[in-house]
Amino acid sequence: MSFLRALWRIAFFLLGASATLARIILHRLLHGPDLDYTLYQRKKYIRLLIKVLGTRIKRLGTPPPPEKGPCLFVGNHRSYFDPIVVLADVTALPVSKAEVAHWPFIGFAARQTGVLFVKREQFESRRKTLEAMREKLQQGYSILLFPEGTTSETGHKLLPLRPGSFRLAAELNIPVVPFAIEYQNPGDAWIGDDTFIPHFFRCFGKKHTHISLSYGPPMQNSDPEKLREEVRAWIDGELDSFKNLDQRVV
Repeated sequence: MSFLRALWRIAFFLLGASATLARIILHRLLHGPDLDYTLYQRKKYIRLLIKVLGTRIKRLGTPPPPEKGPCLFVGNHRSYFDPIVVLADVTALPVSKAEVAHWPFIGFAARQTGVLFVKREQFESRRKTLEAMREKLQQGYSILLFPEGTTSETGHKLLPLRPGSFRLAAELNIPVVPFAIEYQNPGDAWIGDDTFIPHFFRCFGKKHTHISLSYGPPMQNSDPEKLREEVRAWIDGELDSFKNLDQRVV
């Protein structure tokens, strides 16, 4: 039963994404590039996808709406599914590792829907990505990123945070909105040498995937190091609090 459930869900993922991409590409051919339309269609599809995948999300806090202006959404990283969960709530351009651009189908979909790619081990790639982030922020678009640079196991606190995005936020006086995400089942985290298809079938073959997601207050500071530490302290504290989530009001 779990195999059939996962099979149906991955079929929906592929067919739904294909239909969404077709609408986006057709609109682009008829009307020219329209990032707002692309982000609207992407969010509509993602909200349906997380329901089909049996995702049960306990949310704490509310992210600021787009009309409040651009910001950086910054959080800890557990799985390839993290940005999908967050993008159901926020309108933002995610930053992803460059390898994703070459994944079959997923890479194409990411390139068509505004994902920014970075080779984190290369200085020049990081510099170009920061410049792309700067351009999009100045155009009024928010950015979603995971400054740890890699995933870590459920229950662990933050790995060291890369400083570039915090310097950019301080320079542009852009608020940083921290978030913390955690999976009830440690096996749902995506780490090590695990590959996408086996992990998808194992994770989404279950009837439900339970996730805790908390949004913090917008943070601003002209000192990027202090801003980074404030964000780190909030996320680490929230990850600790998830251990007693059942006793909290959701």
